[in-house]
Formats: sequence, structure tokens, C-alpha cells
Amino acid sequence: MPRKKAHETLRYETLSQLFEAFLKCPTKCWLRANGEPASDNAYAESVEAQDRSYRARETERLLSETTKNGSTVAPPAENLKAGKWRLAIGAIVQAQVNSYVLESELHGIERRPSEGRSSLAQFIPIRFMYMNKLGADDKLLLAFDAFVLSGMMADQSRQNNLWRQSRRTEIENWCFSW
Repeated sequence: MPRKKAHETLRYETLSQLFEAFLKCPTKCWLRANGEPASDNAYAESVEAQDRSYRARETERLLSETTKNGSTVAPPAENLKAGKWRLAIGAIVQAQVNSYVLESELHGIERRPSEGRSSLAQFIPIRFMYMNKLGADDKLLLAFDAFVLSGMMADQSRQNNLWRQSRRTEIENWCFSW
């Protein structure tokens, strides 16, 4: 059986899944990135099944508590800022950082509307974890989600501001912050 190349595998595994594998075991991450088949591990499979089940239950709970107009499932990343929703489930976001494209599948995003005309809406990533106590790895995964989401929002802002400032000649001095 021919081995998959890393770029073929990344279409099926988001970077956040590889990052999660790296936090658990760097070798596991390398194997997944190179398309090696997973070994049979009954405990790991049961934990993953619990995580998937918990995520599905909590997703349904959040959607049932939110109005139909206030939620969206798998929204396109290009329209996240323009949306009027309060809860988005299953969004895949990408951000360009230097020459790398970071990608993460967010379990959910809570959008808190602005509290005035001059302030911006806040976007808060949601990650469902089955465990009762969060470990350092879980906090790093949520931080990664927040980093990619903020990078994507900054990319959209830069694109919007670029056409406004297209007549400026000194774009090199143009600074942005996340």
C-alpha cells in the first residue's frame, strides 16, 4: 500500500488535530502527518468515543438553548465577522502566519455583540472536553483555537483596510495587532 504524503493527509486532519496529537506524543503527530495508520489502542479509542459523544451532546444542548436565528452550523469563515448569530458550531478557520497557514476546527464560537457603536463584537472559541479537570494540554488547544481565530479576524481586517488605504505609499509602516 503506497504511503500518503504529508500534504495529502493534512486535508483530512486539521492542524489543530495534529497539534493535539503532538501534545500527547510527538511521534504520534509525526506518524499522523505522514499518513501512517493508527495502532489499535482500545483505551485511546474509548476516550475519543467519549469525547465525540460529549461534543455531540453539548452541541445539541447549546443549539436547543439558542434561537434558530441566533445560531448557525458550519458557517463560512469569510462571513464570520458580518454574521448576526450568537453561536456558531463547527467553523473551520484559517490564518496566515508568516509563510504558514494555520487551520483549526472550532467546536463552537460565541459572538458577543458590541456594546456601542465604536466597540467591536467579541468572538470567543468554545472547545468541548469530556474530562472534569482541564490539563495544560487542553488549555493549549483552546489557546491555539483562539490564536487561529484572532489571526483570521486580523487577516480579514487587513484585507478590508487594504483597499481603504490603497492610495498610501508607505504600507510597510502599516502596523496591526491581534
